[in-house]
Amino acid sequence: MLANILKENNVNNEEMLFDPGVRTALAFVTLRSDEEREFMFYRNPKADISEEEISFLTKGEDPYDDAVVRKLFHPNLKMLLVTEDADGCRYYTKNEHRLRDALKFASTLWCMTVKERGAIPALSTKEVVQNAILKSGAYIRFLQALDLRIHRLELKIMADEAQDQVERERIFKRFDLNGDGKISAAELGDSLKTLGLVTPDEITRMMAEIDTDGDGFISYEEFTEFAKANRGLIKDVAKIF
Repeated sequence: MLANILKENNVNNEEMLFDPGVRTALAFVTLRSDEEREFMFYRNPKADISEEEISFLTKGEDPYDDAVVRKLFHPNLKMLLVTEDADGCRYYTKNEHRLRDALKFASTLWCMTVKERGAIPALSTKEVVQNAILKSGAYIRFLQALDLRIHRLELKIMADEAQDQVERERIFKRFDLNGDGKISAAELGDSLKTLGLVTPDEITRMMAEIDTDGDGFISYEEFTEFAKANRGLIKDVAKIF
């Protein structure tokens, strides 16, 4: 049947091989009276080329090696498909651009068709599909531009956070007078004197607010949490220090 259809459409079928025990995988689609589709498959055992057949054709070479598979190419071959059952397939072609265009057209047509009732009646014209591709391309470019802007914003936020961390570390070291990695109440009081007059009660209140674990010292982690919650205050401190 397929050989005759090809011949009727002026396609050279001289290279076709016929085997009564091996089938060419086919899917027959019929349209019911209610315009719903019914499918019938003709495929087992199928005649698609597989890894075992590649090994046979290449005299036992590795069927997963692309260089081995490409040995099966000849000047008149446009594309070579290797089926991998549940894992899909691999393809080899000398014209990647044309293949991508064909797949894009087919995928767009499929997406437009499955939303309608009836496979054949729902098929769109070439012009309609191409117009849909152009619109989808513009939408994709918009998403790409939006993604780029978001990426740039994320980079700016990361840069700002890195700068804030540098400032926090610098200020923390100014408060940590003895360099032991923590700030005592005495160190906090001495450092705050450069900002103006502070009372012992104010020092106690600030220690209680920042020293969340209550060990009597302000760790760098506790200072960081306070700084993130009081960015304006820390910026003012940074100007003085």
